[in-house]
Amino acid sequence: MFIVFGCLFLGIILGRLFLRNRENGRLASVITGIVRLLLLALGLEVGADSMIMGSLGSLGLTALWLTVAAMAGSALAASGLWIAVRKSGSGALGCLRKPSEGTASAAENGRHGGFASRLNMLWESMKGSIVVVAFFLLGIVLGLSGVADADGKSVSLTSYVLYALLLCVGMTIGEDGGFFSRVKGLDRKLMLLPLMTACGTFLGVAAVWAFFRQYLLTDCLAVGSGFAYYSLSSVFITEMRGAELGTVALLSNIFREILALLVIHPMARTLNPLAAVSMGGATTFDTSLPVIMQSAGKDYLIIAAFHGLTLDFSVPLFVTLFCSISG
Repeated sequence: MFIVFGCLFLGIILGRLFLRNRENGRLASVITGIVRLLLLALGLEVGADSMIMGSLGSLGLTALWLTVAAMAGSALAASGLWIAVRKSGSGALGCLRKPSEGTASAAENGRHGGFASRLNMLWESMKGSIVVVAFFLLGIVLGLSGVADADGKSVSLTSYVLYALLLCVGMTIGEDGGFFSRVKGLDRKLMLLPLMTACGTFLGVAAVWAFFRQYLLTDCLAVGSGFAYYSLSSVFITEMRGAELGTVALLSNIFREILALLVIHPMARTLNPLAAVSMGGATTFDTSLPVIMQSAGKDYLIIAAFHGLTLDFSVPLFVTLFCSISG
């Protein structure tokens, strides 16, 4: 955690010292490349872990259902907060709008440009997600081939890539001279976003549990309480509820991290940025933070970081609470 903070703050300092108020498109390209490398590293870990690959059947399907339900519930709850903040008309966050609102006319023009134009627009909106999937699948293939070690840790590649990513994100904050003045104008209602994410996650998981009931409700809630923080939540759940549920938790939280990287961009453009942030869970403090910046804008970085950090600290509390009730 201290290393994560250190990389982010070091990037802010470097950005303010050397890049302040400069337009630097190369930094955005570097961030895009690092995000793809991170997906490759995650795929390496998944492909090299025989336990995960061997359980991608029944346990994986259960984990996927829980993940989709948790993310859908989060998006709905966050959308309620979005509507409430917009209706308040406080104007505290001047850019509180969909990133796509400023490009509505361009989209309308594209509708009248024939099949080729529509196809091109579809490709432009999806190519980022397709590339992300391709890098993740490539990582799995390399992991299965034995590039990573047998324990699936891939010589801590993911950690190093993540640190580089956070350094670059910090630099983008530091180079924006007006960023911190906008932070002061944040609507206090937006600080409720982590609560909306938690409540939406629990409601979504409970809705799925009502259909299959393979595990106790509190077990499923413990899995959802990982909020994509798989390294911590799966350890707690394995120790308190057994290896099988721990494996489900590991898979579910990995799925949430991967799916977040896939859906944040289209969700921010089509639904609203708060729903996109909410679906990312705890990853919005680190892994998905650059994606949020690129799809929703720099103004959402502070709420995304606050959202992810708050959920990070809530994971041990919620997971141990639900596991204790189960046990």
